[in-house]
Amino acid sequence: MKAFSRVIYSLLSVFAAFLLFSVPSASGATKVKPQWVQKGEEFMNKKRTNQTYVFKVFHSSDPDLNRAIEKQMDPLLDYVRDTWKADPETFVLDSLVAEDGVPPTLRVSFRDSSGQRGAILARRADMWLNFEDFASNEYEFEFYQLFAVSANRDGIVEFDDFQPTTVGKTPSVLFGLIPGAGQIYKGDVRKGLILIGGELAFGAAALVFQQQMNKNQHHVDAGDFPLESWESKVAGFKLVRNISFGAMAGIWLFGIFDAYAAESLPRVLVKDADKQLSITPSGNGLSLVYNF
Repeated sequence: MKAFSRVIYSLLSVFAAFLLFSVPSASGATKVKPQWVQKGEEFMNKKRTNQTYVFKVFHSSDPDLNRAIEKQMDPLLDYVRDTWKADPETFVLDSLVAEDGVPPTLRVSFRDSSGQRGAILARRADMWLNFEDFASNEYEFEFYQLFAVSANRDGIVEFDDFQPTTVGKTPSVLFGLIPGAGQIYKGDVRKGLILIGGELAFGAAALVFQQQMNKNQHHVDAGDFPLESWESKVAGFKLVRNISFGAMAGIWLFGIFDAYAAESLPRVLVKDADKQLSITPSGNGLSLVYNF
């Protein structure tokens, strides 16, 4: 009996600490990394509807915010230099006219090491700025960018439609009625699995204690000696069973609250665009064409 009680109290202590440190911040100070930052380029590239472009995640950091913003195009230019052996001295970066609601498209023109002309198109699908404060009183601004970059230096590019979004509160609460499902729906799989595990652990404990209570109740009903000892065991198992039920109810209520209040995992939806943006050779240079 004492061993079972210690197990229950230990589980309650662990989950109490977990719930305490998992309560969503009312100030909104906690920032959730977007899905594309956590899972990377390979995950995003599986969402493409065509192979004319690739997703690239660029990361840069700087203790000065203005300087970090000023250098935001450097990772893209470095990628062009490394991928197509481009001469940085020949880079020309300009922005092409975009339709309403469509992110502007960047064009990087260049010459490679053999002197041949080239150009790639790039469209930023999302970005995320994070402030990192270190224990040594140092800090840094981390700048993450998700770019769609043409896969060929002079080929047709068919960019998909990129829509940054987050999960709504109402669907999250509905999923939250199932312990852990709301957290998984919002993107916090680890927390969701912990809540599911907690419900299962305390549910199993409640079942075990109920069986033990019934077993000892038979001795009480039969009037077995010593009767007070059997009655004490019944009362003890009933108490820890009720504690287990209470823990299950607490985890369930926390799951609903957390599914509503916790920050959603930002993500980028990728859909097939109606328009095709193409870049093709024309005379001595390149021409940009919208295909309807």
